[in-house]
Amino acid sequence: MVKYIITTIFMVLLSSSLSLASTVVRGGSIGDGLDLSNIRVGEHTRYTRMVFHVNYSEGYGVELANTPANITGNYIFELDDTNLSIEATFSGFRSSSFELKDINSTRVESMTPLLGEEYADDSSLIYKIKLYKPSKIKAFILYKPSRIILDIFDAPIRVL
Repeated sequence: MVKYIITTIFMVLLSSSLSLASTVVRGGSIGDGLDLSNIRVGEHTRYTRMVFHVNYSEGYGVELANTPANITGNYIFELDDTNLSIEATFSGFRSSSFELKDINSTRVESMTPLLGEEYADDSSLIYKIKLYKPSKIKAFILYKPSRIILDIFDAPIRVL
């Protein structure tokens, strides 16, 4: 009986930690002096894809400035407790040269830069991505040209 209780507790704790792990996604590569040059949003049947294009910034010299980078910098995408917004942090970025426009998406309501003293960092860009409904996320990188990909899926409905 004691073995059964310990096993049950362990399984509950393990499943809880696995579900929490999906709320923060991080990756990328070390970089500095990068520019977030463009964001594209694509709608798919099961998910919405946000593609963040990475260029070299002015600090790389005239030859490389504003050209596609071969590194991505680091990224962290963190869902809030309600799964209704994502805090997106891009480290190694000195600028964002794209024009932030309205996002026409069924899952993404808006994307706004987070500014102010609590977000002060000269080599990071931080955004809040508001979602229309609770979601799950997946992220990865692509090269040639370097891009950071964020896929946003509808969260499964939990029955209690």
